[in-house]
Amino acid sequence: MGKVPDLRHRADEFPGSHASNLMRKFAFPLARVIDWRQTQLRIEESSLARLHAELRGIETCLAEMRAAREQSENAILTAGSVTGAELRDFDAFKKASKVEFEKLTKAAADSRKRIATQIEVLSRKRRDLRLLENLRHRKLDAWRADLEREIDNEATELYLASITSRGWIDQSQRRK
Repeated sequence: MGKVPDLRHRADEFPGSHASNLMRKFAFPLARVIDWRQTQLRIEESSLARLHAELRGIETCLAEMRAAREQSENAILTAGSVTGAELRDFDAFKKASKVEFEKLTKAAADSRKRIATQIEVLSRKRRDLRLLENLRHRKLDAWRADLEREIDNEATELYLASITSRGWIDQSQRRK
């Protein structure tokens, strides 16, 4: 489609012209809702990032605990002689680390469950935002189509008014 010249400044030259109504600004009434949903999405994304960081911290603690247990076992096995007190201390450490390991394992499982739940929440928030954005795009496309139709009608009206005012066509034949 060719570019239509801007004839709004000449609108008052032609009787019955509505060119001053052209180019109305697009306004989406739910724009603030989109902004709010985007903010909610960012909050949920940061919550998910925090949960992932928490899980990484737990997994790091588990890895450190495993390494400490292996190091203690290797120290006992490689030592030439071990006293009863050292064996008792090793056994106490082993029992305490087992309890702590179980707590951390449970915490990691709970963290994974919270991450899965948060991913579902995040997915719903993204879907809600996407629905509004799609609605906005459809409304914008409809607005553009209406605007183009309005511009075409105004251009036709201005053309007919100009040739009528020049006497090229009879006023009674206009708009047949």
